[in-house]
Amino acid sequence: MRLLIALVVWAGCIAGGWEIQQAVASNYPSSSSSSGSSASGGGASTGPGAGASSFDPSSVKATDSDSLFRTANFTKALATVRKQYGADAQLTDVAVYPGYFAPTIVRGGQEINDDVEANGTVNVSTGGSAQGDQTFPLTQLPADGPQTLAERIAKDGDTPEAELSYMVIDIDPTSGKIEWLVYPLKGNKVEYFQAASPTTLIHGFVNGG
Repeated sequence: MRLLIALVVWAGCIAGGWEIQQAVASNYPSSSSSSGSSASGGGASTGPGAGASSFDPSSVKATDSDSLFRTANFTKALATVRKQYGADAQLTDVAVYPGYFAPTIVRGGQEINDDVEANGTVNVSTGGSAQGDQTFPLTQLPADGPQTLAERIAKDGDTPEAELSYMVIDIDPTSGKIEWLVYPLKGNKVEYFQAASPTTLIHGFVNGG
């Protein structure tokens, strides 16, 4: 029975992570997309990189100097969202790629997709109704979270930081608590890593396991 439950939870995590990846990636359909273009749904772009076609957020790798997996860079991205929506902004989920930070914010019962690129460009689009989705406050995202977790996976998960693709932070539907899911690049033997926080025990789920 416990194995069956674990498999159901595992499948739910995969599905949730894939949905978030697809939703975020829809704003960056290919590596040739111009940075600063409006997000789907009539969104707007702001920031120092708005309208600049030379920056491609999807090209940033985990270990690059401008990667959001680095604490100094992620701190700036968090500050941008905090300035827009307040420190107590409520989130349903978050995707952190090396090149962009994509929180889904709930305000007035509506979802707002806010993508902050590594060069400072902000792409905003409105989503549908939050429909009672569980949320957590922006304050529960530590500025050093991505770097801390990436370094721990490199040490304890036997997966170099350079092989990490993206992170998802959301509410575990089973426990009702925040979880961190980290997905390596395609081809890695591990499907994803799971942790309750950047400093807690890491669980790795192997492809086909």
